[in-house]
Amino acid sequence: MQEELIQLNIDTVSYKTKAAAAAEYGKIRNRLGDPGSIRRVTAEGLKWCIEHGLTFMPAVATGTTSEFWQQQQIICIDIDNENFKTKEKLETICSPQDALTILRDQDLTPAIIYKSFSYSEEWPRFRIVFVLSEILEDKKEASELIASLCAVIDSWFLDGRVTDDTSKDINKMYLGSTADSVIYFNDVKTDVNKLRELPKVEEPEEDQPKTKPAYYGYGLRSLEDKLNHDIQSFDLISYLKGEGYDLKRTGNTRYINPCPICGGNNDFQVFRGSWVCYGAKGAGYGKNGRKPGGSIIDLLMITKGTNKGQALEHFKYNLMNYDRREWAREYAREKQEEERAQEMRKNEERIKRMLEGGSNNG
Repeated sequence: MQEELIQLNIDTVSYKTKAAAAAEYGKIRNRLGDPGSIRRVTAEGLKWCIEHGLTFMPAVATGTTSEFWQQQQIICIDIDNENFKTKEKLETICSPQDALTILRDQDLTPAIIYKSFSYSEEWPRFRIVFVLSEILEDKKEASELIASLCAVIDSWFLDGRVTDDTSKDINKMYLGSTADSVIYFNDVKTDVNKLRELPKVEEPEEDQPKTKPAYYGYGLRSLEDKLNHDIQSFDLISYLKGEGYDLKRTGNTRYINPCPICGGNNDFQVFRGSWVCYGAKGAGYGKNGRKPGGSIIDLLMITKGTNKGQALEHFKYNLMNYDRREWAREYAREKQEEERAQEMRKNEERIKRMLEGGSNNG
């Protein structure tokens, strides 16, 4: 019987220490934000990645922020045993065995527990990985289930919160660890319905967004912001169905057949705003040997044989039906404002130099 594959974002670069990884956090995040980092692995495969120092993002995402979140079948909880204000070790700590006992009390079984790079017997820092029985496609629910899991563990410790609050970030990345880091492995899936039965956590008011949409009704500041927003939220599934491709569902996973890139079946996985082809081979596909994928713009460049500028033009005026004259007027206005701001900055610099005894004629 073939093992079921789980999807998530996994980096390709291995790190042996936290310091080495910390020095390249930006590079790691950028690589994980590339659709080419979306992998399909078994639970045993994920264990191997952790033991070989590969960083992962539990969700399937095509970017590094929550707006690029697509779906999720992995939940990871960080146990830091740290006072989040003073950053000191808690007086009462949670050990891996304590965590297992608490979870079993709720009839919940994790798949992996592994030591982080900073783990010590005196100050245990570790991560708990759950493989869910179904794929979550609602990011609000994903965040709520993570918060509920953290609250269940924290409720056993009066000394303070033992979980890392950033575990609730659905786009958080988790560093792998060392060859002997996995201290518990059980190739089982956690029943999502049991997680849904856990008490919900009410988020404090200060954690809620403080800004409201302003520009173009989306809180965007420029035409470029609007264009990027429309590209990321574009309904690829409806577009491809309209182009005559057949949509196939396997559980919560959607495929388009035949694949517009390689022509194979079940090779082209599509989300609402992004896609990945697992079957393409040969030069010119993907970046640095990664599988091709991305947004509607990336798809248009390959399927229609255009450059990026032509793909953007097709997207704006053929797919989104932007008004050319209105776009041109708004672009000209923004350009004028940008030039005016640059001129003001130059004048400020000239005045500053004059006041400091520099050039008298600017």
